Amino acid sequence: MEILKPLNNPKAFFVKIEEGEKLPEAVATAAKELDIGLAFVHCIGGFSHARIAVYEYTTSTYHYVNVKPLENHVLEVVALNGNIVCDKGDCRPHLHVAVARKPDEIYAGHLVEATVKPFIELFIIDAQAAPSEARRILSHRFTLKADIKPMEK
Repeated sequence: MEILKPLNNPKAFFVKIEEGEKLPEAVATAAKELDIGLAFVHCIGGFSHARIAVYEYTTSTYHYVNVKPLENHVLEVVALNGNIVCDKGDCRPHLHVAVARKPDEIYAGHLVEATVKPFIELFIIDAQAAPSEARRILSHRFTLKADIKPMEK
């Protein structure tokens, strides 16, 4: 086990992501603008669509489903959690999400992509870690080569 100790007290930021913006790109952009090395993220809000995947480790493949809301609705983001590591402006989010299409229909897994509608309320907790140490411990984030394929029915 490796433990990364913060340099200072963690800092928290709030970012409102507007309709039409894409995730995870908007999370990476916010982290870059805030000059973050390592952070934890939590979001709520809505999507007009989402691509959500599960990882098959034996083939290093993410198998995804595309989720769309009911007519005149949004996908309700029940929870979106993850972390982000940045090094020299290269920010790599790792996000997991649970979205509700309707109260008894939930989709969950790794967030591959999503379009925001009407907004996302993003909380970023900066761990105040040294970027080089964060990158060393999370080096797999920069080297993992995974395929992304549709989920077979």
